[in-house]
Amino acid sequence: MENLAIKGRNYLGYEIQIDKSSSNEEIINFFNSHLIKNIEFFKNSILTIKLDSQRNIDFAIDYLKKHNLYINAIYIDNTKTVNNLDVPTLTQAITHPNSVVFKGNIRSGQTLESDDNLIIMGNVNRDAYIYAKKNIFVLGSLEGIPHAGFKTNKEAFIFAFELNSPQIRIFDYLAKAPDKPKNTIKKEPEVAFIENDNIIVLAYKEWLNYKME
Repeated sequence: MENLAIKGRNYLGYEIQIDKSSSNEEIINFFNSHLIKNIEFFKNSILTIKLDSQRNIDFAIDYLKKHNLYINAIYIDNTKTVNNLDVPTLTQAITHPNSVVFKGNIRSGQTLESDDNLIIMGNVNRDAYIYAKKNIFVLGSLEGIPHAGFKTNKEAFIFAFELNSPQIRIFDYLAKAPDKPKNTIKKEPEVAFIENDNIIVLAYKEWLNYKME
């Protein structure tokens, strides 16, 4: 990994790479020249940080937060972590130690449940079922049936890099997807949430602007 770098990940956003040898001053200079200078471009993008140690995490996140740039996920030594991040773009802090993190794909017919947040680092195939009493994050394609806020939480939401589910459940609410020809399915992150007793699905960038209003 280069000392400091930003690399595009197509519709998955941008990955900020920070080597453990980087000093705080080097990080500040890099952020200012590459991110802050182009803040209008990056502020609605999905941003992840990749580090080879935990040494610079707090400093980097705090510095970006001061400039209204928020990190969606962190890779440390090739392990992705979405717990313990202060991320207001995903309804404030995700700080629940009982969150379930699953690495891999959920196959058709399989079921995965969590009494807290559910984070899936992979795809959820059609006819697979996932349940969470809080929020659901799918870092991949979601084609199965998600149920966030299961029996308990009307404020829950569902985030997916590709949201192609035939139906979405949040708390006691149900929404069925309209029929879409395959070539019109959007390959972009989306968020499903409840507003005025309806499930609404917005592109992630639109949702960010909506929540910031």
